[in-house]
Amino acid sequence: GSTRRLTPDGFSAKASRADWSQATNQIAFTAAHGESATLWVIDPDGGNLQRLTMAKEGVRDYYPAWNAQGTELTFVRFEYFTEQGASGRRLGALHRLRLESRDITQLTNPAEVQAGMPAVAPDGKTVAFAGQRNFGQGYDNQANRILVMGDDGLRELDGQQGRTPDWSPDGKWIAVESDREGGYAIYLAQADGSETPVRLTPDSIDAYHPDWSPNGRCIVFSAVRRRETDGDGGAPMYVAIMPVPSLSRVQRQTGLEAGDYQRDGPDLQVCHGPGT
Repeated sequence: GSTRRLTPDGFSAKASRADWSQATNQIAFTAAHGESATLWVIDPDGGNLQRLTMAKEGVRDYYPAWNAQGTELTFVRFEYFTEQGASGRRLGALHRLRLESRDITQLTNPAEVQAGMPAVAPDGKTVAFAGQRNFGQGYDNQANRILVMGDDGLRELDGQQGRTPDWSPDGKWIAVESDREGGYAIYLAQADGSETPVRLTPDSIDAYHPDWSPNGRCIVFSAVRRRETDGDGGAPMYVAIMPVPSLSRVQRQTGLEAGDYQRDGPDLQVCHGPGT
């Protein structure tokens, strides 16, 4: 299909990190301009553009993530902190914004944990995010773990490197990207951390940014086929989709190869139907 711009002409900020609410049909995104970045919402037709957070020098709001009801956004605010353990460095802390009142609540302390890339569980309260405990070190992407914050406090999902978590619609599973075995792959973990996560994608591709289908039966992700180059000498990136193996008996080897990941096809009709 055709691609069209949503933000109006004259909107000079760099727009990124979009997240679409199924409940309200609004799209939240980050608009970066200079040293500041703010959160905005817009309708799919380009109307009703609204700024949600105010610009402040040195403060950057990124990674907006809707709750299931479309009433709140959890996001990461990057700013310079002066507390012990975070002095003089721009670190990320999770915040929650209530759309109706525009009230913002800070959820994590950057002196304790550096936070990024949140995903809100279907219950609207529990948040999974990519983060790392703060011991005074600089930010290290390879040190990211998937952390889960809920009524029982903060815990690591499995203690392994991971990023970009995404909850299954029933809240029982979390899909993540990780290079824990060399090369990025999509892993599937039980949300309660009770079992070792299993790898869903093969060694023949690098896989990133998993996102569940609304019925919970498929995952879409970005993929790069190894040993393949485009006209510029780099590896082309694809948007791929795969059925999730039966969640009652997920196996480490799914038997799928790189060519099995498609945009659509008869084997993927399961992705479009109602959930089970």
